Amino acid sequence: MLLRYLKEKHRCHGKGWDELLFFWFAPQVAWISSIAVPVAKGKANSKICYTTSISLTQLGNIVDRLEEHRGWVDFAEYACIIRDCCNLKALSEGKRVHLHMTKRKVEKHTFLSNLLITMYGKCGRPEEARKVFNAMLERDVVSWNLMISANAKNDRRNLALNLFWQMQKEGISPNTITFVSVLSACDSPETLVDGKAIHSRFVSSGLDPDTNITMALLRMYGKCGDLSYALGMFNSLRERNVQLWTALIKAFVENGQGKRAIELFWEMQKEGVKPDKVIFVSVLNACISCDALQEGKRIHACIVDRGWEKDVIVGTALFQMYSKCGSLEDARRIFSAIVEKDVITWTAMITTYTHYGDDKAALQLFSEMQQKGVKPNKVTYISILNACATPLALPQGRLIHSKIVAEGFESDVVVGTALLQMYAKCGSLEDSWKIFKAMPTRNVITWNALITANVHRQYGESALSLFKQMEEEGIGPDKVTFVSILDACAILGFLAEGKRIHAQILGLGLESDVMLGTALISMYGKCGTFEEARWMFEKVSNRDTICWTSMIATCTQHGYDREALQLFGQMQSNGMKPDEVAFLGVLSACSHAGFVDDGWHYFHSMKEDAKIIPQAEHYGCMVDLYGRAGLLDEAQAIVCTLPFQANAVVWMSFLGACRVHQDVKRGRLAAEHLLELEPQTSSPYVVLSNTYAATGKWENVEKVRKAMIDRRVKKQPGRSSIEINDKIHEFIVGDRSHPEVVEIYAELERLNTEMKKLGYVPDTNLVLHDVEEEDKADLLSLHSEKLAISFGLLNMPGDMPIRVIKNLRVCSDCHTASKFISKIVKREIVLRDPLRFHHFKGGICSCGDYW
Repeated sequence: MLLRYLKEKHRCHGKGWDELLFFWFAPQVAWISSIAVPVAKGKANSKICYTTSISLTQLGNIVDRLEEHRGWVDFAEYACIIRDCCNLKALSEGKRVHLHMTKRKVEKHTFLSNLLITMYGKCGRPEEARKVFNAMLERDVVSWNLMISANAKNDRRNLALNLFWQMQKEGISPNTITFVSVLSACDSPETLVDGKAIHSRFVSSGLDPDTNITMALLRMYGKCGDLSYALGMFNSLRERNVQLWTALIKAFVENGQGKRAIELFWEMQKEGVKPDKVIFVSVLNACISCDALQEGKRIHACIVDRGWEKDVIVGTALFQMYSKCGSLEDARRIFSAIVEKDVITWTAMITTYTHYGDDKAALQLFSEMQQKGVKPNKVTYISILNACATPLALPQGRLIHSKIVAEGFESDVVVGTALLQMYAKCGSLEDSWKIFKAMPTRNVITWNALITANVHRQYGESALSLFKQMEEEGIGPDKVTFVSILDACAILGFLAEGKRIHAQILGLGLESDVMLGTALISMYGKCGTFEEARWMFEKVSNRDTICWTSMIATCTQHGYDREALQLFGQMQSNGMKPDEVAFLGVLSACSHAGFVDDGWHYFHSMKEDAKIIPQAEHYGCMVDLYGRAGLLDEAQAIVCTLPFQANAVVWMSFLGACRVHQDVKRGRLAAEHLLELEPQTSSPYVVLSNTYAATGKWENVEKVRKAMIDRRVKKQPGRSSIEINDKIHEFIVGDRSHPEVVEIYAELERLNTEMKKLGYVPDTNLVLHDVEEEDKADLLSLHSEKLAISFGLLNMPGDMPIRVIKNLRVCSDCHTASKFISKIVKREIVLRDPLRFHHFKGGICSCGDYW
């Protein structure tokens, strides 16, 4: 029957039957990529030379010859070529074969269409598979199964589920493989209801519940988080083989219950079921998930009893357990003991070294692996690229890039993304862009990588532009995308854009996610809307340490230092253990508020109670804490007694304190150390100049300025920006480039007149020029933040706060002027500098004039 069907439907004339039979039945049991298929024997005039184990380059040559071929091409030959397109995930070549089949008008036949669906599904293009499926003249149960599987494997759960119910409406009865495929689409708590409905449908189908369907059901309940039902179902089984035990144990591991998974492993042996290699891998993963090193050693003993310690699969899982449970030496020993190491084993050890930060050892192992004749695969290259993700390792990264090109992996979306990330982390964003533009296909991870790279470089506008382009190309954002783009909005202070992103998150039902909730808190906080940040914090129900820390930092930035300390206490009361970032936030709050005793208490608690070793940033906060309070002796003592050499962060904190208290001697000392560490950074020169200017030492001011010129150090110009009607307007000191410059200067003049009536006196000590006082006052009146405030008052409704973002610290004169302006116009003015926010209301600032 089948032979007659194939002859009539595919006109193969008795040629290549073994191949056709294999390909016909293979999709019904699985796509078995490892089985070698003999060379197809087409008609006499078929001259396509085909081999069974080929590289991407060889496959490309075969497709070239196929396109040049003018004679008859057997379906078996098409099948062989598509099979390798599938195995190599060679989408470009697969499309060329598809086009060739279309020209020959054979692509709509059920047999070949099924192969194309499989190929597109494997290559991550379910939308192309759907086009093939829709164009089919006849669809059998295999067609539906492949289409369901293609969508399920490419995270299109709803489409897979819809296809399952649609096939039955069209009179196609699902078989066991259908149920196995569609159950794989139910892989989250949100799909549990669908999974139970499919389970019920299977029971009513009358199909035999074999091991495959039982394992699929156990996996489904495990992934959906219903472990009690999975366990109940498992306990009701009459026969429980090692495969079913493995499925159950894996379900518990995936739900973070590694300890219970280990208990099940021992229960299995009590029942007399002998473990196989696969279950050892699962239970070793359970040890990793709950950091159970001692249990891992017990399981290791069982492995030794069975003589599997040197087995490549078990040995690889074993040394991964040791490495991830903190025993690197044991991991090395197990790795060395494995006799026949395959590419997976080598790759796992390379990954282990990169995890421990030993990039040098990872690179050496990568070299040794190739010397042993083991060819790296895509995962190997991805792992070793992580070891090159520092500026110093850029040459090695370029060398590995050349190897990737030679192996034909550059067009692979995952490898291409890893290359993009490597160049970005090495500081070569230009190379990242080149990789991105050259990639034939990009997924959401690729887009995320470039967006994140731009955000890390503070290129917020580029990140937003990429986000819009990504959506235009039909790539749906995920949680990582939203987090990065919210960070971009925070960098730029784009509140309106941030709110639009928030609306998208709401539309997708993702607002309850703690990661996104934390990003929204940060975005609202950095865009100057503290109340919305606090409201967002209250809405996050499952707060983690990062979420608490983000809100503490937001409070500190906005001058709500006491509230920051209260939140820190609540966080601890809720059982959260503060990390080094949380302590940094609370120390910063103490520093800005002048809480010297509290700051010392938290610093001591971090070391003694939390057992966290203070880093340079923590010591910098303590120096800043004492320095702001005028306790320069204590601040200097901390700098001189550090357990490591003071870095720029510490010395800059000390220099800032010297400037505030006009201690020229100590300020010069701090500046000298800073200039040794960072000779091309302008901040030390500027702060030292301010210190000299404040004490009238104009000769020294000129010396500092001359040193900057001689060393070609450029001072970063002060810039202030304000968002109005979704557009950012930027100003620099004395700016006259704005279209509304006349109105802005008139408004500024009016404000200056009103301020002087209320007692405003310009702080001319801040002008680093030895000129007349009147000229100094004129220079101060044209600071960028004052221009931005004036523009905002002219263009924003009277009930809206004026929010201005500045790239440098707010000077004391602008701080004073903003207090007066807020009183005159009876509006809130919010100024954001790199360290904190200043909320001016009724002539008072939220910082209490202590910043």
